[in-house]
Parts: sequence; C-alpha cells; structure tokens
Amino acid sequence: MREAIEARALWARWEERAGRRLLGDEGALLVREDPAGDLERLRAAGVDARLVAGDEQRAALGPWAPRERAAILEPGGAIRARRTIATLRGWLGDRLVAGCAVLELREEPGHVRVLATEGVWQARAVVVCAGAQTTALAAAQGLDIPVGYAASTRATYGVRAGAHALACLRDKAPPDGRSYYAAAVGSTGRYAVGSPAYDLNENDAGDELDRLRAYVEACLPGLDPEPEHVRTCISSHPAWGEEGHRTFVRGRLTFVAGGQLFKFAPLVAERLARATQAAACSAQSRYSR
Repeated sequence: MREAIEARALWARWEERAGRRLLGDEGALLVREDPAGDLERLRAAGVDARLVAGDEQRAALGPWAPRERAAILEPGGAIRARRTIATLRGWLGDRLVAGCAVLELREEPGHVRVLATEGVWQARAVVVCAGAQTTALAAAQGLDIPVGYAASTRATYGVRAGAHALACLRDKAPPDGRSYYAAAVGSTGRYAVGSPAYDLNENDAGDELDRLRAYVEACLPGLDPEPEHVRTCISSHPAWGEEGHRTFVRGRLTFVAGGQLFKFAPLVAERLARATQAAACSAQSRYSR
C-alpha cells in the first residue's frame, strides 16, 4: 500500500513532465464480505477512503447494481495505457529499437553481450523486464524466478445511457464466489471487465466468457451484456504475493519480476535506474582496477 501511494506521486510527476493526464480520477470501488480491515489499513496509510452504500455506490459506478453491504470507495483511476506507452516511447526517441527481440544475453569481461534480432550490443548493465519471457531469460542464466502465469478473459462493453460514472471495480464478493475486476477504457466511454485468473490448460476460454457475461448481466446491468471486444490476458503470479516486485541479480544482469507491475511502473523505474547505475559504475571500477 505504501508503494502504491509512492507510485501515485511519481505518476503525477510523469504527468507533469508529459503535460497530459496518464491516470484517471474516476475513483475505485472495492467490494468484499468484510471491508473493515481494508478500510482501516487504507485510512492508516493516509488514503481518503470511505464506506458507501446504495445510491452512493451507483453514483461512483453508474452500471453497478448496488449491494446490501457497504463497499469501499477510494481515490484512484485507470491507467491510460496507450497514452502512457506513447509518452514513454517519445521520451526514449531513437534509443528505442522497435520490433527487436533479444536472443541471448552473455556476460563477458567488462560487459554484457546482447544478441538481438536487430543488432549486437555491449552493455555495462542490463535490466530485463520482459513480462512472461522474463523467467525464461533468467533460467538461461541459471536463475529460478518463482513466478507462475495464468490467463484472464477481459471483455469490453458499451455503457447504457445514464450510467456513465465509471469508477474502477474490484469485486471480491460476487454472487458466484469468484473475483472480478473492471475499469474504464480511457475516455472512450467503454468499460472493461475481467474474469479471475485461470489455467488455459484446464479451463475453457469460452466457458470463462459465458461466466463473465452472466456476472455482467447480474452485477453490472448498466452495461450492454454483449461484449464489443474480448481479449485473453496473461498475468504473472509471483510466489511472494499478487502485487509488488522483486529483483534478481546475476552479475551485470538484473531481472525484474512481480505482479501488477504497470501500476508501479514509475516507482520500479526510479529504483532500478538508481540501483543499476550504481552497480554498473561499481563493476566498471572493479574491472578497471
């Protein structure tokens, strides 16, 4: 929670530098059987969270069918993902090599040799943050990173007239006993709803979509239940918890793994930049001597 608060302040710095909004301010609704513990922790951390019921729930999330139990409403919003990626790409300029796949990382005296589809580079230090490919690249260096991967069906829906308040949603107490998440799709007026994570080898994606449709019809009647777009997302699930990141170092190579990393992107970036630069300078000094 502390890292989320710190990351939010860094997102604001990114927004100031970019001159545009990268995070929404539509709020976030957390629904669970007993919200008291979460509410206490949020308030203790200085988050302006409060309990809302009935019409207040619908005022935050127009498509929502309010529950009898109170839910937590807290500040927050959805990341404007495409806008953020475009901003970061612009900051990197021609230093970003698009469409480039890394084939091999080989540590040699004084540098790491990076063999890729678009060239060969020598680097004082390398940071690997490659999503689902991170564990494979780490394994090639003899590192075992305890992260598993699962699928989630995420569908985008149109919003019915009069239901345009679109707070983010984390529903941990739905009628079917599963757990769902949802968020506005930027400023498009669309709303995306995701299923719980599941194993693609054991679950049928079509069945997952049917369950998602049933959830939307029951709990989000302000959405058109026929999805406009469906995506199968791959999510990482570290052994140490669903959120937060860890780094794994082998020589001049640093591997980053975790869950929900995009939310913490500015924080992860700042910490890694400092640590990697310091490590590279130290290694170069030792090699020079």
